[in-house]
Amino acid sequence: MQYRIGSDTDIQAAQAAVTIALDKLKKAQDNYARWQTRAKMISTGGVLDALSAAQKHYDQAVANLNSLMNLPNPVDVNQVRPC
Repeated sequence: MQYRIGSDTDIQAAQAAVTIALDKLKKAQDNYARWQTRAKMISTGGVLDALSAAQKHYDQAVANLNSLMNLPNPVDVNQVRPC
C-alpha cells in the first residue's frame, strides 16, 4: 500500500499554487528584464523586491508540493498500522 503525506485534494491545490506562483514569477522576471534593457536605470528597488518576493513565493509553493507528495517515514506508518 502506498502512503502519502498529502491527500489528492491537497496535492491538487498545491499544484495549482505552484502554477500560479510560477506565472507570477515569470511576470516579475519579464518586468525586471524590461527595466534592465532601458538605457537609464531608474530606481529598480521595487522591481527587484517584486522579483525576490515572487521567487520566494514560488520556492515555498514547490517545497509545499514536494512535502505533500513525499512518503511518510516507515516507522510512523508501522506505528499506525494494526499488528
